[in-house]
Amino acid sequence: MKKSSFAVLALAAVALAACQTGGTSSSEGGASTSSTSLESIPGSGGGQTSSETADPLEAALVKARNGFNAITETRQNVYNAATDEFIFSNEARYEYGFQNQGRIKTYQIYDYYDTHTEMKVVRDASGYAATEFINYKNEVDTAELTDSEGYPYNYDHYYSNPFLYIEREDLTSIGNSVYEVNEEKRDYLSFLLFANTSPLVEMTLTLEDGAFTGAAFKTSDVDSFTKELPGGEETDEYYKCYYNYEAQTTFLEMGAFAIPDPLPSPASEEASDLIEAFAALGTNYTLTQSVRMGGASPEPDNDAILYVDGSRAYLDYSRGDTTLDQDSLFAPDAWEDDGLLYENIYDGSSWAVAPADSANAYNIDPQGLSFFTPHASEISANLISSAGNGKYYINNEEALPYIGNAFLPDVLSFPLYDYGAITEVDIELGEETIAISIDFLYPTSYGVYAMVYDYVYSNIGTTLLPIGE
Repeated sequence: MKKSSFAVLALAAVALAACQTGGTSSSEGGASTSSTSLESIPGSGGGQTSSETADPLEAALVKARNGFNAITETRQNVYNAATDEFIFSNEARYEYGFQNQGRIKTYQIYDYYDTHTEMKVVRDASGYAATEFINYKNEVDTAELTDSEGYPYNYDHYYSNPFLYIEREDLTSIGNSVYEVNEEKRDYLSFLLFANTSPLVEMTLTLEDGAFTGAAFKTSDVDSFTKELPGGEETDEYYKCYYNYEAQTTFLEMGAFAIPDPLPSPASEEASDLIEAFAALGTNYTLTQSVRMGGASPEPDNDAILYVDGSRAYLDYSRGDTTLDQDSLFAPDAWEDDGLLYENIYDGSSWAVAPADSANAYNIDPQGLSFFTPHASEISANLISSAGNGKYYINNEEALPYIGNAFLPDVLSFPLYDYGAITEVDIELGEETIAISIDFLYPTSYGVYAMVYDYVYSNIGTTLLPIGE
């Protein structure tokens, strides 16, 4: 079936960034920053079990509050606003799991067209949402989820078990073990179950054998525009349409669902030679960085090259540009004896220390040689397996999403690697080089793009800066 993206689906409420530093509490921004205690949520207290109540409906609520898995299939139906004629539909699938015994966790899997995203979220000690993963040292770690402005997400508001918010009096029987959900709560419950942001006109729950087994949803109509015509043809200009969503949820493992903890990789010596090669990089190497769309060939004009000669560094931002005025030289300041490297810029005839201002932010807080030293030798060898013939890969899916910057010096760290969107890392150890290829999903307002970042370490121990002394 043809998929159309004429309208924002507004069904994937994912955190925009996962930063490994704590967020700043503020009332501004898109994320809720108050820390809500679970004890304050209706229906969450006491650790009551379903066997402690004789009311089957109340018992089912208690069971659901302990955790469950939910699979939701949604269908977006699009109609001509003038004729009410059906035009096309889009379908998506959501799998959300909720664990409320022991450590409070949620996992989310979202499939739409060719997009597949997975995320595990835990409730940290402050009540904020964080992803749980294996860091480059092969340790369980967390990364706080923040919005686009850096504010943390309140776990209870965005990710908590929706049945914590449902009381017995919020459900009205409409026959055949089907219950209608309170109008005041159903919109928020659908958001927690499958990230729905469209107002609902209907939400029901089905009760069978003492547990909720399913739910049904229908949203109100939303006005929009499209060029699509029935059968897949398109008009030259947009015309008015409207759409709504229908969704069916199946509940599984009610009251007994558990989300596995991330597991570190077992001890291994397969990558010992590679780790030794990383350690040999030290502070003398050449690092070429290139970026390309997934499936495309590298383009030299997109390359940036970092030269480090043991005491200075030189960054050529574009190998295809032979001029020097866009490059940066990092070197000690003759007037300072602080062991730091200062950014120098070329004025057309010579290099001079750049002013410490907003246009040259590095010199506001200059760094030592360690800022230009790769961290790759600190990566746990247990995380890397050999594929033979000098080729290696990351063997732990829980470590893969966040490991990118561990291969780089801080000066070339890539902030988007902290989004947790790396899908593959391949490494090749040559006689005189180390090549690293990182597949990365780049999220934008227009969709998710598959990118490949290629890094090659060369001239290890023999690098000279291209401008001489």
